[in-house]
Amino acid sequence: MSKATEVKQRNYLEALLTSSNKTEACKKAHISRTTANRYENDPDFKKAYAELQQQAMEYTGNKLRSLTSHAVDTLAGVLDDPDASPSDKTRAAKIILDAGFHVQETQDILQRLDNLESEVNG
Repeated sequence: MSKATEVKQRNYLEALLTSSNKTEACKKAHISRTTANRYENDPDFKKAYAELQQQAMEYTGNKLRSLTSHAVDTLAGVLDDPDASPSDKTRAAKIILDAGFHVQETQDILQRLDNLESEVNG
């Protein structure tokens, strides 16, 4: 593969991750749909794209986790704010309760999954 093709593929990979659709990605990368299709059928390109998607999702997950305590503190601040309206306090309480129930449900499911895997793997 030529150096120019490698650069075009890398540009297209980056464009795929930052574009809302394939047409937009092709425009950003300055390639045709035919070229994009050819790249996407290449096993090495598929692997690279999957790895970049995984990295992007890991980054996003880490960023969300890092903001969680700040979000909870903000909601707690609304609950404790004497100037907050009753409707704002109710919304904050609902968000906190919904999130708490969701976390508990997820933990329960993960524990059940761990138990099943332990049984299967003996």
